[in-house]
Amino acid sequence: MQALPVQKQQVTRAQRVRLVAEELVVESRISQGDWRPTYAIPVNAIHTVYAYGTRDWAYLAVGAGYFLGLAAVVLTAALAARAPAATWLSALLLVLLLVGGVTAYRVAAVPLRRVRVDAADSALIFRRDDDLLSALRTRLPPLRETPESAPGEQPSAEI
Repeated sequence: MQALPVQKQQVTRAQRVRLVAEELVVESRISQGDWRPTYAIPVNAIHTVYAYGTRDWAYLAVGAGYFLGLAAVVLTAALAARAPAATWLSALLLVLLLVGGVTAYRVAAVPLRRVRVDAADSALIFRRDDDLLSALRTRLPPLRETPESAPGEQPSAEI
């Protein structure tokens, strides 16, 4: 059996996902705060819905921004006070350790909550919204047993 080509769409910050009638609709922001539908998946075409958490590696850029901002403050203060090089280098090292530790904790401990919706010919990945997920759950047909599962056994994948 050959795998079907799947169009995978990542929802960005300039987009939102809504459940309208019997479709999961991705809308893009246009001028003046209006939204225009750009992509839709009919609810009856949805095969699986996964809710999961993953590491937020994009937060490393935020941590780098904090480090650069605090480093600029430390260097400005050190140069204004005419501090010796050893003093401002140790202050920069302390800022690096502090921001690096907080950033590493944030990446490791706070998951980025995501949802993946697989349909017949597409997959949609977006940030998890519990209200949308529960509304989608009520509109999906109940889980059915697959030939691989034994009678009375619960399927392993649920929303």
